Amino acid sequence: MESHMKPCKSCPFNPDAVRGVWHPAHYLLIAYLGSIKVFIGEFRLETMGCHHWNGALHDPKPGPMPHCGGWIRAGKDSFTMTMLRRLGRLPMDETLEIEDGTPVLSPEDMARLNGLDMSRIPPLDYDPDDGRYASYDAWRDQVVELREKLREDPDYARTFVLPGTPLDINVDDEDAVFEAFGAAAGQKLIEAQERIKARLVQR
Repeated sequence: MESHMKPCKSCPFNPDAVRGVWHPAHYLLIAYLGSIKVFIGEFRLETMGCHHWNGALHDPKPGPMPHCGGWIRAGKDSFTMTMLRRLGRLPMDETLEIEDGTPVLSPEDMARLNGLDMSRIPPLDYDPDDGRYASYDAWRDQVVELREKLREDPDYARTFVLPGTPLDINVDDEDAVFEAFGAAAGQKLIEAQERIKARLVQR
């Protein structure tokens, strides 16, 4: 993947993005992807592609899909991003882009502002001073269990959605998506949501 862009208007990490238009499981999984600073499971560097390419949801194109411009900035200290750098899989211009000062939400704020109750899930990263977990292994096991549940049943994430928040209000609300992005791009966004949900189940 390549990235040479600012966070777009539907990027979950964009402070000005429309909230609650993606599936709750997607918001929750990318929050962990952008936060965890240690290796917790199978050695697979999962990355986040761009939802909204050059201002409009893109049609399939040959070649690599860009990385999410918000994710590479919000997750710059994550395990995945650290390994991409060490393995030379993050080009120099993309590395410089991470540090360009573009404002992005932290992974936790991104999930919280969309409506996820972050107090009911394991912390996004391990904190040895967190008295809820006797050890790193105890925290890791809960994170792995949650990720497996979300991939088997993405709708499990809806149990963490707080009433009255964007994810609660916009659930399956196609009109809200069309109003935010227009009819053509909105339809592509809805179709992309379904593909994301299908991929979560397949993993």
